[in-house]
Amino acid sequence: MARYALNLPVALKQEAELVAKQQGVSLNQFIQWAVAEKVGQLLREYQYGEHLVPGHTSNYHLASKLGITNYLLDRFTIAGTPEDCRARVAALRDVGVCNLCLSFSGGPDPALYVRRFGAEVLPAFEHE
Repeated sequence: MARYALNLPVALKQEAELVAKQQGVSLNQFIQWAVAEKVGQLLREYQYGEHLVPGHTSNYHLASKLGITNYLLDRFTIAGTPEDCRARVAALRDVGVCNLCLSFSGGPDPALYVRRFGAEVLPAFEHE
């Protein structure tokens, strides 16, 4: 068993403690069950064939249903203004990422996004 320090908002921890008590289990057991349930549902329902399909696919709805949309956006996207994108690329570089796989399929004009990323984001990193 691996140990993991977990920071929870106070209100969420209190709610989880209440539910765990109602279920007759420890908070630790309840959190293990809740995480296993969410991960299991994600593994069962995720449609790999839709991975790069833009729009409101079943994966989009699954992320929303599981409450992980913001996590996925924070974890797997480089998005926003050119300044936002440069900051995100720099943060990835600072933790050791040296290769990026980019997909520009999420909008009406992917070619425009590629040109803007190349013109307004990448030059900040060309000498690294």
